[in-house]
This record gives sequence, C-alpha cells and structure tokens, in this order.
Amino acid sequence: MSKKNTEEPKVTKQFLLDHLEEDVLDLSLYSLTKFPAKELALVPRATKLDFSQNRLTSLPGNLSDLKHIVELDLSQNLLSALPDAFGSLSNLQKLDLFKNKLTTLPLTFAQLKKLKWLDLKDNNLETGLQVAGGTCLDDSECRACATNVIALMRTRASEAERANQKRLAEEREAQRKREEEEKMKKKEEQKLKAELRKRRQLEEEERKARQSEEQNKVQQEEIDQDSEEETEDTVGTSASRWKYCLSIGLVLVLIGVVLTLMFAYCDDLYNPSACHTVRQLALEKYQLLKQRLSLKS
Repeated sequence: MSKKNTEEPKVTKQFLLDHLEEDVLDLSLYSLTKFPAKELALVPRATKLDFSQNRLTSLPGNLSDLKHIVELDLSQNLLSALPDAFGSLSNLQKLDLFKNKLTTLPLTFAQLKKLKWLDLKDNNLETGLQVAGGTCLDDSECRACATNVIALMRTRASEAERANQKRLAEEREAQRKREEEEKMKKKEEQKLKAELRKRRQLEEEERKARQSEEQNKVQQEEIDQDSEEETEDTVGTSASRWKYCLSIGLVLVLIGVVLTLMFAYCDDLYNPSACHTVRQLALEKYQLLKQRLSLKS
C-alpha cells in the first residue's frame, strides 16, 4: 500500500491490520497527529511499531494496554514531552526519539527495566540528559545511552521519592503542629469559658449578697421605724396618762381641801347629821377617784 504524507488517514483496527507484516507495524510518513493507542491495544501481535516522520505532538495517557510493544520508533516528530504513563511500557527494549522537541523525560522512564537501546539525538534536552545520552552515532553508543539514561532517571526518581517523602513528613509534621495548636486553642477557649463562668458565678453571688444585704437593711429600717413609732406611741400614751393623773390629782387636792373645810365648819353651819352624810359621800368619791388614778397609772 502506497503512503501519503499530505492527508492524515483514519486509523482503525483494519487499517492497522492492513499495515501489519508479521509483528512489524509501519505507519511512518502518514502525517499522523494522534497516536492510536486504543486501536493498537486491539492488535497485540504488533510488537514493533514505526511512527517515524509524522506530526505527533504528544502521546495519550492510556498506554497501559500497550505492554506488548517491544520496539517503538517515534523519530522525527514534534513531541515536546512524554506522559507519565510511558513507564507502563514494561516490555519496551528499543526506543527511537531522534529529532523531536523533548526537553526532559518523565521520572517513570526509570521503570523501563528492559530498555536496551535508546536514541535521544537532536532534542532540546537539559544538560544532564544530554551528557547521559551521548552522541549515539552507532549501535553501541545507543545501547550505552539506554543504560546511562535509565540509571540517571532511577537516581532522579529516588531523589524525587526522598523529596516527596520529606515533603509528606513535613506536611504530616505541619498537620500535627496544627492539630496541637488546635488542641491548645480549644484548651485555652475552655479555660477562658470556665473562668468566665466562674466570674459570672461570683458576680451573681455578689449580686445576691448585695440584694440580700439591701433587703436586710430595708427590713431593719422597717423594724427601726416600727420601733420608733412604738416608742412615740408609748411616749404619747405615757404623756396622756400623766396628764390624766395630774388632772385627777388636782381634783383630789380640791376635794381634799373642800372636805377639810367641810369637816372644819360643817358642824357649826349646818345640821350635824347632814354634815356627816355629806362627809361620807365625799369620802366615797375621793376613794373612787383615788382608785381610778391608781388604775390609770
């Protein structure tokens, strides 16, 4: 089948089968812009793939179903990066990435334990990978490239793992400190709440004590006022009694004076028997007034 590099064909399972010769699938020079990972998974017999001289700018993330691939030629494309899933190509032994736009490789590249041959020439790789990749001018150099790059990526993966573990440890420590701070904060809040409750309780007790004191004071004032009123009533009553007694006393004095005069002059002026009767009545009145005076006092 003749190849065309002007129009991208529709890649189907049948298209792949039509281009498959034994275990080699040659799809070079087809102006492909998409890597047909889903369709390739349906053709596990294709273990050696040639996608060179296409227009691939990236690879999909679903490469885990392509573990059957042994050789992969992606040279002379426009790849600027490889996905992390590239490390799932666990049976890959030969990889050609000549003349792309790669600047680095994913850390999962270290998982390609069976990789024996690698070409990274004519990429924009960072210095470490350029040194590890070498010139790759012949088969032995490409084999050395695979060994050196895998070793470098394993070292970087280990360093990244240690850095990740350190980061996780720092995050756990930071989380522990945050939890401790939260606990301390809650303790402080509980302490402040307890102190506030205690202060409010004391204030309430003081308020009740003041209220009780004021009530006692009011009651005492009422008692004192009642006592003063009783004293005033008592003093008033005593004064009235003294006035009454004084009046009775004056009356008794007058009666005594009258009786004295009557005793002295009644017999001479009037009938003696009548005088005697008058004296008896006067004495009785005198005794009666005297008794009343005694009762009042």
